[in-house]
Amino acid sequence: FFAPVFLIWFASGVVLLFHQMPAFSEEEELAMAQPLTARIAVTPAQLVDAGYWTEGPADLTLRMLGTHPVYEVEGATGPMLVSADSGAVVPPVDAAAAAALARAHVGAAARRATTVETLDRPDQWTFSVPPSRLGPLHRVAFGDPDGTEVYVAARSGRVVMRTTRASRTWAWLGAIPHWWYVRALRAHPLVWASLVVYGALAGLLTALGGLVVGVSRFDRAGRYFAGQSRSPYRDWLRWHHWLGLSGGALACTWVLSGMLSMSPWDWSPGNGPDPAAVEAVRDAGTGDPRAFRLSPGEVVAAQPAGSVKRIRTTWALGQPFYRLEGPGRSTLMGADAQRPSAHPPFTSDELHRAALRALPGMPVAESTWLTRFDAYYYSAGAGAGDLPVLRVRFDDPEGTTLYLRAIDGALVQQETRVTRLERWLYHGLHSLDLPGLYQRQALWRTVVLLLLVPGLLLSASSIVIAWRRLRGMR
Repeated sequence: FFAPVFLIWFASGVVLLFHQMPAFSEEEELAMAQPLTARIAVTPAQLVDAGYWTEGPADLTLRMLGTHPVYEVEGATGPMLVSADSGAVVPPVDAAAAAALARAHVGAAARRATTVETLDRPDQWTFSVPPSRLGPLHRVAFGDPDGTEVYVAARSGRVVMRTTRASRTWAWLGAIPHWWYVRALRAHPLVWASLVVYGALAGLLTALGGLVVGVSRFDRAGRYFAGQSRSPYRDWLRWHHWLGLSGGALACTWVLSGMLSMSPWDWSPGNGPDPAAVEAVRDAGTGDPRAFRLSPGEVVAAQPAGSVKRIRTTWALGQPFYRLEGPGRSTLMGADAQRPSAHPPFTSDELHRAALRALPGMPVAESTWLTRFDAYYYSAGAGAGDLPVLRVRFDDPEGTTLYLRAIDGALVQQETRVTRLERWLYHGLHSLDLPGLYQRQALWRTVVLLLLVPGLLLSASSIVIAWRRLRGMR
């Protein structure tokens, strides 16, 4: 039974080296967004007066919806849009408006939308953007050569997913069979997670059993077949034996690490920062929205034309800021200042004091200013503002380490002894995510591909042997 499953895992793993599950990142959204205009008549204070923004330290987003600037106010039930021109509430985006917004993202190739469908539930490609919070999703399909489909959230008017015929095809060959990511299972998260975890556990036990048998039957002295072989098997069984000895251990580690990626039995909390620690670093207190006194229109007018595509309100180290976002840039600007002025990156001392608020009373073992990634805080390609960071290691029972980003004072990562172990057991073993290798993507792909080959051949030989035995039983 497990031979075809292992073959699918290894074959889809090869595809995943080059093609991931379709996704639409914030970076892609920002790249395709229209630049903000200075035609912004409504201020955050006016949103407070109108009763639209009452969440205190909650963030507010200013962006374009088509050709009009809008505020996106995050509420308890999801986002609400308010016109930055008039202060009026913007109704949910209908199918016709969604088609126009989607067309702007696709470009000249999209002459017209051939299909506009409104989804009340996630489909195969939108489980990461559940309509329960964003409202219905409009799926807009175009008759372009790439077979592009764009998903627009009704409540926010945002493009939340974009797929093409090629990305969907590669997903069916890679990510979907590898993760058992079919809609029928993903619609039931507990069932899906249980199948993946216990399926991987059964596969691990099967692989371990085969490895034990293979090692026990290996004769270093070569006494099999009148001293001519170290394996007692012939034909395909001998190939399977040798492949198992060379690739069986790797198969076991890949299945184990894949199972651990699901955090079974809540063994690891993950390295996302604790929400309470994030708020302690922000130090927003009650977060009076009226602290955002500077007019966003003035802020946009003071920047180079077309350079700002989105403005977010945020709190950092007890101060209100506008975060200006554009292609390859992210700038903080004091929101309570008299005139627009970029805020310099936070200093090591400022970030250190913020870290102490996150874990009050805990002694600090080490505080280090990082201008390069370390083995836990890193990415395959650095984004704007990822570095420098302050790494603060605490002498607490969990061995907590905090990473605070200088450009905006944000607590971006939190590690403990358990998450550091997970980093090596999952990312290290499963993705071969090793320092010095993962950042060299071409070399990394080559090494992983070479290591996948024995697993592919081992799985294929199991199927051949099983097929031959079944034919012999007829």
